[in-house]
Amino acid sequence: MSGTEMPSLEPTAADDIKPTIKAVASLTPIVGGAIAEYLDTVIKDRRSDRIEAYIQALEKRVGDLEINIEDLKLEDSETHIIQEGFIAASRTPNQESIEQVANVVFASLQANDEIQARSRVFIRLLNSYEIRHFMLLERFCKDQTVQQKAAIKYGLKTASELDKAYIAQLVADGMLIAPPAGWDGVSNTMHHETSKLGRDFLKAVAWKFA
Repeated sequence: MSGTEMPSLEPTAADDIKPTIKAVASLTPIVGGAIAEYLDTVIKDRRSDRIEAYIQALEKRVGDLEINIEDLKLEDSETHIIQEGFIAASRTPNQESIEQVANVVFASLQANDEIQARSRVFIRLLNSYEIRHFMLLERFCKDQTVQQKAAIKYGLKTASELDKAYIAQLVADGMLIAPPAGWDGVSNTMHHETSKLGRDFLKAVAWKFA
């Protein structure tokens, strides 16, 4: 998706990622060794600047709560989500997407199994969605005020052929559904409405509405 573009880097050598590995280890002392080993063996050739930006974003969210990461006593499922965040962050082209990944991962820490499962789905979707997907999810929200603002801001009064391709993906992912019978909002005329999962997704990534 568009946003503040991150600088393009060539694949890094093993020595270039050592500062990142140390940062991860200091961020998560309980599982730092395992994550550091994971980085060293799996993400060695990926763009370390993006991974470092993700670490900093995640660390900031923990710091804002004025808690020590050591006190979280992370479970295996939580460290797995953190690791998935590394992969997602290494693939994203901009800082905005990295912040979204960090938002989803942070929300999953010490959450129940359902939220963690949902977070893993959201992380995977962040790697495949473009900004147009987010615009359409906002455009199809049931709140007519939100719809109207999005329609004007994004020029989405009608769905183009390209938009229909995006919509088909959102429907397949469960982000859009058919509007309920009797609903007479703008979304009904376009035959879709943002599902609860879609609304939760926008909330989880802290999407800024029009």
